[in-house]
Amino acid sequence: MQNFNFTHDPETQQFIEELEFVQSLSNPLYLNYLAEEGYFDKIEFLNYLDYLLYWKQPQYAKYLIYPFCLQILELLQKKEFQEFVKQPRNVDSIIEFIARIRI
Repeated sequence: MQNFNFTHDPETQQFIEELEFVQSLSNPLYLNYLAEEGYFDKIEFLNYLDYLLYWKQPQYAKYLIYPFCLQILELLQKKEFQEFVKQPRNVDSIIEFIARIRI
């Protein structure tokens, strides 16, 4: 039996974690959760979202399975969208928006 080692060096691990997080932004229910938990009220989290914009560069974007998450990341830079996702009734609107992006 072969033993697989799934440990990564710190840079690779950070890359994987950031890749997974950026793509999780394509989930409207997760966006609503983040908003309801007050993440968009924390400057550290907003700075992190700003930092993650590097994923828009082609050398990183090519790894995304859900590239429309970059448009959501862009929208999350705006206070209006952060407020919009706080409302559970808006989750359906976000789902429709994502469906239009993917077409």
